[in-house]
Amino acid sequence: MTTAEILAIEDLNNDQIHFIAEGIFLKAYQKSAYLFVRDCAAMKPTKKHIKAVGREVVSIGFPAASLLKYSGEKEINKIDERHSWIQWNAIDEEAYNKWFADIPISELRRVQPPTTVSVTGSEASPVSSSSATGKSLMVDRVIEALLRFRLDNSTPMDCMFFIKKLQSELADKNGYL
Repeated sequence: MTTAEILAIEDLNNDQIHFIAEGIFLKAYQKSAYLFVRDCAAMKPTKKHIKAVGREVVSIGFPAASLLKYSGEKEINKIDERHSWIQWNAIDEEAYNKWFADIPISELRRVQPPTTVSVTGSEASPVSSSSATGKSLMVDRVIEALLRFRLDNSTPMDCMFFIKKLQSELADKNGYL
């Protein structure tokens, strides 16, 4: 489902919470996000300007497995495999517009490639003589790379690429995997 299609649904929405599946997560947009945050769970919405539709879009997301926890006894209606909805209370348009306006636009974060990691290269710091074997040296370098990696400044994608690079180097150079 495209962003334009989602926004078309949300523009007409008066009393439903629509969920769009994205992998193992569900996302709610615009008025659906408002109703969900207002009545179900205090989540922090994200607002972004989407060039493709020429407007700001607000969304929240959570693991799909937790939907029943939030929906209570309300019936969950499925439109298709990716789109479901719950009948809800009417939206107060004035309150929704204020809520929408009060959400700051998320700063665009440039994806920084993860810290260059080489578990086999010469830039790894020397290791003690107690780890003279090749595999011990490799383990020491992997530990060092893990300790240098800045998790607090990394996106989930950065983390995934970092782990993939470590796995590739271990598999290619040392037959660990």
